[in-house]
Amino acid sequence: MTVLAGTIRASSTGNPDWRACDGGTVYVADNKVSGVTVLPRAAPAPGFGDHRDWRRRVGQKYGWTGLGPNGFRFRLPVAGDGNYVKTNDDTADT
Repeated sequence: MTVLAGTIRASSTGNPDWRACDGGTVYVADNKVSGVTVLPRAAPAPGFGDHRDWRRRVGQKYGWTGLGPNGFRFRLPVAGDGNYVKTNDDTADT
C-alpha cells in the first residue's frame, strides 16, 4: 500500500521514515553532497522517492526552510502522544 509523505498514524511502523509528532526539526541534505549521489527509492508518479516528496505534499505548512545548495529543513507537526508522521517518500510502507 502506498503511504504518502505527511501521513499521520497513531503508532510507528518501526520504519525510520516515521517520526514522532513532537514539533522537532528534520534536516535534509540535497541529493548531491560532496559529489555523492543519493539514489531515491521507487515512488509513484509524480513522486521522487525521497524527502522532496514531503516538500511537494506538505509544502511550508510545518515551517519548511531552504538551506541553499545544502538542502532544507522542516518542523514536524505537533499531535497527541503516540502519533507519528511519515517524513520521507511516497512509497509502499511495510
